[in-house]
Amino acid sequence: MSLAKKIILLLILLLLLIIICLYYHTSDIYQKSLQPKDSTAQVVQSEFMEIDIRKSGDSLNAYGTFDSIDSIQSVDDVLMTSNLNITRDFKSSEFKKADTAAISVLNSILNPFMETYENGQITYKDGRLFISGETSNQEEHTKIEELLASSGIPYVNETIILAKKDNTTEQNEINATDDEVYPELSQEAKAVEEQIEQIVKLEDIRFELGSAKVSPDSYETIEKIANLLKENPSYALKVSGHTDNQGDSGYNMTLSKERAQNIQKVLASFGVAKERVQTAGYGDTQPLVDNDSEENRKLNRRVEFKIIGE
Repeated sequence: MSLAKKIILLLILLLLLIIICLYYHTSDIYQKSLQPKDSTAQVVQSEFMEIDIRKSGDSLNAYGTFDSIDSIQSVDDVLMTSNLNITRDFKSSEFKKADTAAISVLNSILNPFMETYENGQITYKDGRLFISGETSNQEEHTKIEELLASSGIPYVNETIILAKKDNTTEQNEINATDDEVYPELSQEAKAVEEQIEQIVKLEDIRFELGSAKVSPDSYETIEKIANLLKENPSYALKVSGHTDNQGDSGYNMTLSKERAQNIQKVLASFGVAKERVQTAGYGDTQPLVDNDSEENRKLNRRVEFKIIGE
């Protein structure tokens, strides 16, 4: 065999070898692509659970996205102890953070909420628990407040007590017809009052439409006021609610009073003792300007804060 033929044969054998190697390499990659992914890979959990429970009379609607089936089952176990007409829509998501503390306190307050609130709402969102509504059971309301306070979870309790006021409550509410005389403030107290006025002027405090419920986007503003009061623990504060002249005057008086009371509750949730905060509602009796335009009515719909003692 000539040298040229030998070289051609070697080249053919080398080409066959390359083809075989490529075949097996490609086949190996393909087989690996068919294998299931590692089931132990952890899913990044980045979102808080979202829960919304609303009671109206004998009906209760519950919706939420939980971290697991176990969390859903634990809440269902509590709901099923009630005789209410319950509509629920729960689902789980691997992207929700597990929060056993939130589930625990929710399950603890659900029974007294269902049994004693005439109407109300419990919401867990962005790591914060909100509860609002009306009840005449002071004992159960106190129990719920203690459970919330000891949970370590940020919360806002805007429950309205319908029971007859005790002496302490009456002392902390100012009748809109009373003549109010307060001692002269020191320069330091006036400076704190001016800081509060500046906070409210820049950020405002809003309420849900036609409601006494504080809008969640105003909690941060109220927290700033609470921090000022905690830095100056000897000061007492008066919160006064005002409305424009639209609608029934009696309703406006009640609405302004309840708004001031709800701000007091939000301040308390941020660590300011309720005994330090007096509330008053003046309805449409103290306008800043004439109610002859929407712009002026907006100015008259306000909440005022005043340092009343040191």
